[in-house]
Amino acid sequence: MDNDFILHDRIYNDSTNAWNEGTLAAAQYRSLPNSSLSAMYHQCSLCSNNTLVSYQDKNGSIQIANLTESGWISTKVIARAAPNTALALHPFYRAGVEDQINLYYQSALLNVTLAYWIPATLNPVNGRESFLSLCMGFSLIPF
Repeated sequence: MDNDFILHDRIYNDSTNAWNEGTLAAAQYRSLPNSSLSAMYHQCSLCSNNTLVSYQDKNGSIQIANLTESGWISTKVIARAAPNTALALHPFYRAGVEDQINLYYQSALLNVTLAYWIPATLNPVNGRESFLSLCMGFSLIPF
């Protein structure tokens, strides 16, 4: 992230032994100041390999940027999250179908929450691939 809060990626070139600017900055995705970032490269036997970056945008929504064959695409996943929430991405293996991708964050109500990506074939809500949210039932208790 630069001083204007635009996301960047760096790619290592082993033949030149150097890090080079990637293509993420060209997409001009702007984060909330002090936003957490979470990144994941995921190889899956039944899905395309994914490079994902989660961040909180300038409006406080959580976005997932996905590097596709046609470039970076950012999708709003969560509209209401705690300001400057921590973010964590992790793959969840599912036998015989595409893996589930989990995103953990703190909701605006301060609950630890899981948003998970599921493929269209497993989505009971609308039959499309998307992120669904599930409150984990944990609350922060002030000390």
